[in-house]
Amino acid sequence: MLKQYPSVLNIAIIGQGAIGLLWAHHLASQGHRITFVRRAGSTQPNHSQLVCNRGKESTRTFDTLNAQLPESLDLVIITTKAYQVLSALEPLIPCIKETPLLLLHNGMGPVEQLKLSQEHHIMLATTSHGALLESENSIRHTGIGLTMIGHFNGLDSQYTQHIATLLNNALPEVQFTESIERALWLKLAINCAINPLTALENCRNGDLAATRHEEIIENVCQEIALLTTCLGLDLGFEEIKATVYAVIDKTANNFSSMHQDIIKQRPTEIDCINGYVVSKAEQLGIKVPYNLELYQKIKRRETTCHCSIT
Repeated sequence: MLKQYPSVLNIAIIGQGAIGLLWAHHLASQGHRITFVRRAGSTQPNHSQLVCNRGKESTRTFDTLNAQLPESLDLVIITTKAYQVLSALEPLIPCIKETPLLLLHNGMGPVEQLKLSQEHHIMLATTSHGALLESENSIRHTGIGLTMIGHFNGLDSQYTQHIATLLNNALPEVQFTESIERALWLKLAINCAINPLTALENCRNGDLAATRHEEIIENVCQEIALLTTCLGLDLGFEEIKATVYAVIDKTANNFSSMHQDIIKQRPTEIDCINGYVVSKAEQLGIKVPYNLELYQKIKRRETTCHCSIT
């Protein structure tokens, strides 16, 4: 007999950036009840405007709480920057032992550092939707993408598929996968090749199609292909390279999030992108000099622009 799960959810979203607001608007349009959880002392507005890529606009007001969670939650979605996941979530963990968590952020690593019991229900997702935060309370949906979701621990696949269906109804296309780690590593490879280079070169994604960038992009992809092979994933160099260049072409006019972080003198997610690759490679005794070089250059650039994590 199939289990019955609620079709309308009480959802808390931690992370009021572009992706968090994008999902909030689309989930609210399906009748789900959305509450944003902000840092203590935050002064962000509780209303926001969504400008869709086809020019349609919608304005919604969301309930907000500072550093606390509403009661009777069905799902918590974390859409912060990767380096903010631990500080945002750890104080709330005792309150959400029975509440499923969905981590949706760039990079990899935070879920491994969370002090969670095996009973915690964790789902991981990655998305290629594009969204731009034009002001504190205005976002633009800049590109249609694919979201992949899978379970990390504590959840049976049936429940995760139910969440995937609800997410797909709100903002398609969402696909459930039993191998979410593979999808996350492929997205990580894209970020490793594109984000630091666009930040260092001060260029749009499409500029990386130039021949002079080919050597470093291919070597970054080759290093990640070797690493994922050692981890038992079926990601090959040709697939990684083809995917990276497809994203460069599809998002040619976009600036990467890391480029924007450096320009605006904000800390980047480099520790969870190329830094994660370097860390995993060290554990396995593998050398990844191209990823290491990009990691070190971005860390120096962060120091130069006095970026600090808050």
